[in-house]
Amino acid sequence: MAIVLAQTLTAQSNINGDTTALTASLTSVSVNDVVIVMAQTWDAGTAAGTPSGGSQTYTRQITCAPGGFAGYATIFSATMAAGVASSFTLTLSAPAASSAHQLTVHRYTGAQLAATPATNQASYGGSGSSVPSSTITLAGANSAISWCTNDASTTSPSTDAYISPAPSTPDLLVDGSTGADGIFRYTHQFATSSGSTSYGMTAPTTQKWVMCAIEIQAAATASAPPRGPIVTRQAVQRAANW
Repeated sequence: MAIVLAQTLTAQSNINGDTTALTASLTSVSVNDVVIVMAQTWDAGTAAGTPSGGSQTYTRQITCAPGGFAGYATIFSATMAAGVASSFTLTLSAPAASSAHQLTVHRYTGAQLAATPATNQASYGGSGSSVPSSTITLAGANSAISWCTNDASTTSPSTDAYISPAPSTPDLLVDGSTGADGIFRYTHQFATSSGSTSYGMTAPTTQKWVMCAIEIQAAATASAPPRGPIVTRQAVQRAANW
């Protein structure tokens, strides 16, 4: 079964910042679906909230929150366990302080998470500016990558361009450039082979950015059971020997 991004849900605070909890309504959920929760805030010193819902356990897999002038990004994951409701509300609790913040949920089918999923976090380094791009080392072939990035320099997203094969339009773009409130982007891409894989953007090149990514693997295909003895051939051989 091929991995499929079956549902994408987004929610956001007031662009000027607040301390609201955010919610997303998942539907058609099945056992073994993989749910990825990405959250960001305007300030590296302001942690995003944590997800809950569906009587599931969400594990924080990666966080990027460097010192200096930068934002905060984090990714949680959960594999839906037996007893999960087919529909439920996922809630991201309030951030640590008033801040622009968002939530993006990806629900994958035909998917699995490694015991320790491949992840990556990167940032512009705290001086100058650059384009948000990095690599993640994928353990499986035909995997998906969920990733997010934010830009504290508030460079207009009018020239946005993404490293292929990410979509040209992100799953969520929050543009706070006119009020110097940050630019937040959330998206995904699929890979056909394992190993080092590039993700991120090619423009604008003047961002003060942080970013996080996680690998979601295609579910393993059950192998066919071994063939049993060929009784007919054995019977023929025995008859010939008689």
